[in-house]
Amino acid sequence: MRRTALFIAFILVAAPAACLASQSAGLMRRAENLMDSAHAAAARGDVASAEGRYRLADGILAGIQERDPGHSPLEVRALRERCADEMAALAGEEVPEVAVHREEAPLPQDSVRVWSEMRREGGRDRSGQGLAQRVRKTGEGEYEVEKYAVHIYRSGGETAASCTCPDFMYRALEGGFACKHIWAVVFSERLLGPGQ
Repeated sequence: MRRTALFIAFILVAAPAACLASQSAGLMRRAENLMDSAHAAAARGDVASAEGRYRLADGILAGIQERDPGHSPLEVRALRERCADEMAALAGEEVPEVAVHREEAPLPQDSVRVWSEMRREGGRDRSGQGLAQRVRKTGEGEYEVEKYAVHIYRSGGETAASCTCPDFMYRALEGGFACKHIWAVVFSERLLGPGQ
């Protein structure tokens, strides 16, 4: 997770001004997803994982405040306060009940759909198949492949995925296809079903 936070901080610092608003929006959605995932981990009793996810989400939000202070300042501040409140609750108080959106939530815009007709671009699927044995599950819907984080989202019978690697963030996402790390998780978890 630390590598993910450093990579996201690098993106915020190096981002051109024209792309800053869309990157901030995508990072804010990622922070919200991390917070929902942290709450789910806390509910399962996995306090260490929950705390790490809250810290990562708070770091992302702090980066948005620093680099793009005009981006939804009230919402960013409210989310940071929620992170602080829930981390305090993990330290001994009762964890507040927060709805974890699964089936009702729309799939994130900064993700690609995982389905049988996925676009196989530039040999990324073959590279991913070679990496499938090295996929490490880090949480519910969260995986680490090489040094990158892959998140799998499910909503209304559909599945989508995102990755923190530069190939996904700068090429694959814009082109609507998966990077090799997402493919690795697809093969490892058999997300396309038998026979893939």
